[in-house]
This record gives sequence, structure tokens and C-alpha cells, in this order.
Amino acid sequence: MPRAEAPGARDASAPPETSLLFPWPPRRLRWARPVQLLLRTIHLAAMAFVLGGVAFHAPQRALALPMVLTVLSGIFLLAVDVARSGVFLYLAAGLAVHVKVILLVLGSVFPELRLAFYLAATVVASFSSHMSGPLRHYSFFHGRVLEQGPRAERSGPHD
Repeated sequence: MPRAEAPGARDASAPPETSLLFPWPPRRLRWARPVQLLLRTIHLAAMAFVLGGVAFHAPQRALALPMVLTVLSGIFLLAVDVARSGVFLYLAAGLAVHVKVILLVLGSVFPELRLAFYLAATVVASFSSHMSGPLRHYSFFHGRVLEQGPRAERSGPHD
């Protein structure tokens, strides 16, 4: 016999999104695109200096500024995506960010393998930034693609 739920009770199997932290479709932030363009440019240039410096054994102090710029621009890029919707964190695109961060941390923990880990992070970045829309918006939490267009009402994370 099915259990009766109290009025207003939430289905325990439903995702814990709220409209404030996990809106779907994501918020449209007019400033986000130009800010992301600027941040991405800084991020790519700084990471190129870091990767080249590691490959050619540049002194650590020479890589300090590019490393700081890489980390800060990456944090701000992630912040813009999360400002749109926290749902980003468990989409394929967000998972790629988690993987990149893990690879970069491993590169710091194992300096003798730093170049390999940083190159792996670069490969993940390249693939994730050029994924098709359906793959980029695949939710590992929901096990399906989350639509952002006109069908978003029927196939968002709250379904």
C-alpha cells in the first residue's frame, strides 16, 4: 500500500535543487559572455606559459604569476557558470572541471609527473570545451540531457 505524504512534502528521490542555487533553465546574465571571453583568454594564455615553463624547466619563480593568473581566472570562470546555475557542477561540462582540477592538483603533488598531468588537463579542457551541446548538458545526477531551450520546462533537473 503506498504511503501517504504530508501536504507539501517533497519526494525524497527528487534532486535537492532550489530556484536560488539551481535554477533551470540557467539564469541569463548579460555580462557573463564578455566576462567569460576575457577570463578564458587570460586563462589560456597563462596556462600556455605554465605548460611551456614546466616543459622547458623554467624556474618556479618565473611561473608564479602565470600560475596565479591561471588559478584565479579558472576560479572566476567556474564562478560565472555556477552563478548561472549550480546545476553546472554535475553536468558533463562541470565534471570536466572537476577532472581538470584533480589532474592539476596531482601535478602539484607529484612534480616529477607534473608535465604529464598538466598535458592531460589540457586534453580534458580541449575536449570539454568542444563537446556537443547534448553531451555538455548531460546530467550525471539525473542520467539524461537537461534541455535549455523551449523544451526546458519539460526536461529540466526538477523532472
